Amino acid sequence: MQFDFSTNPIPAPALTLGASTLNLFFSTKLLGVIVGNKLSWHAHIKNVTLYAAAAQIPRVPAHELTSIFKILPKLIYASPVWSSCLTAIQLNRLKKTQKRAIKIILGSTNTTYNVTLATLHLTTFADHYAATLGQFGSKLLNQPRHRDLLSL
Repeated sequence: MQFDFSTNPIPAPALTLGASTLNLFFSTKLLGVIVGNKLSWHAHIKNVTLYAAAAQIPRVPAHELTSIFKILPKLIYASPVWSSCLTAIQLNRLKKTQKRAIKIILGSTNTTYNVTLATLHLTTFADHYAATLGQFGSKLLNQPRHRDLLSL
């Protein structure tokens, strides 16, 4: 994969390894996170929202759906890596996916998004990402090899 941030990308040189020519990819999956050649998260957000949409099962009782609600872990996987770089459009796409799942779980209700989240004991994505980043930073700073960073 070649990282290129220009509007007019430079053609990549043909790379060979032995008798094989290596293919150029515009994105790659590393530890379950898709990274684009412009270091954007468009492909990752698209992938997790498509997965979440496929996992939503209508006509199942709400209490069962809530207990098997497996969409959120997929949507927030490795969020300390990418959540601080999300655009408003990408965050909105994740929020819409969560809203769609909630609508299937609770049926058609006329409550607000925040009331619905409170009913299901969920947080907004922004709040969840902030908490996750805080936990990640705290754990990182409490590691013995990083204790010297606390004195800065």
